[in-house]
Amino acid sequence: VSTQSTWGAYIQNSKDIFGMSDPYVEVEVDGAKQKTRVVDNHHSPSFNQYFNFNFVLRPNSKCTFRLKDDDYTYDDSHGEKTIELHFLKRGPMIYPVYNLNEGAQIQVGLQWTSFRTADSNGVVTAKHTTRPFMLRDIVGATSVAFGSALNLSSDKVDDLLVPHFTYFPPQGLDKARNGPTTYNFADGGTLDNSGITSALRRRLKKIIVCMNTNDRLAREDGTITASRQLSTLFGYMKKNAGRPWMRYGQPGATQDEIMESAIMRYNAVFPPERFFPLLKRLMEGVEAGKGSVVSERLTTIENKWFGIPGGHTADIVFVYNTTNKTWNNKLSGTAKAALGDSSKVSNFPHYKTMGQLHQTPYEINLLSNMHCFNILQNQDKLKALFC
Repeated sequence: VSTQSTWGAYIQNSKDIFGMSDPYVEVEVDGAKQKTRVVDNHHSPSFNQYFNFNFVLRPNSKCTFRLKDDDYTYDDSHGEKTIELHFLKRGPMIYPVYNLNEGAQIQVGLQWTSFRTADSNGVVTAKHTTRPFMLRDIVGATSVAFGSALNLSSDKVDDLLVPHFTYFPPQGLDKARNGPTTYNFADGGTLDNSGITSALRRRLKKIIVCMNTNDRLAREDGTITASRQLSTLFGYMKKNAGRPWMRYGQPGATQDEIMESAIMRYNAVFPPERFFPLLKRLMEGVEAGKGSVVSERLTTIENKWFGIPGGHTADIVFVYNTTNKTWNNKLSGTAKAALGDSSKVSNFPHYKTMGQLHQTPYEINLLSNMHCFNILQNQDKLKALFC
């Protein structure tokens, strides 16, 4: 079954301390979510947008409308309304008005545009895409490193510059958007670069995570700095110089911190209290001249964005890209001199992932040799993982 919806709303009391609300509507149908554009500074917005939801109609199928106020830190709620969908029939669009709390109202339009149910074997027949999603589409999308940032800033610019394809990802009868849907595609490195979320979703119990970051492990202002690729797995935003570590949603975060980490806000998969002990152990490896290779047993917290359940325990070896003093001391005088000469080796071992994509054979061999040394030096941790 697919539905089409369009919204208008009325808000009596603003949730903003200064000015009027910046409302938008989120709609959820059987687990699938879409939302309208944000209308800035308005108490009686008209959204005039249509959305299609493709799903299997069941007796308990429901639709929830949530009226929210867009803010930098936390989107306030003006209320929500959940309706059962079994009353809808194929025919013209209807326009019910629902009363929400605190004097807010929302008007929606609902219409069935097709009707497909599962057969006796639980099989649903769905239309395929008119154009196949091809390898060249994937290759092209991996170059759009700016895609997620644009998605946060402007829908119009996003639609103009970010590739979008009609794609059909089967997800199961109870949760599926059982039909082709148009998505924007971008470089996934703005989510989880390590691949650990994919491994956890597959319920793997033994994982090696290579943090090949260009952010150094270092002591600063009584704490340890590290890449947001690591910190966001525990619910912490990127740490800026002179600032403490801040969790997502924690009061006192600056606007820059919020925006820099916004695209990774869905990455949290481990309890936040396990972050600082891990940082300490990683740093101890650096200072002992053994590189940063640490073994941890961690239990997940629920992450609906990636489909990761809470309570899954995995043994994980973290390998963080950082210098190894023991390796460095074993280098020849010529190699040590090259590491100090930026014309020969630049930013070692934290090569830039943007603007420094063409390393020389010398730079590649140095990095490869150092990480080989790290692994051999810490082979007991890797052997223990699988023995």
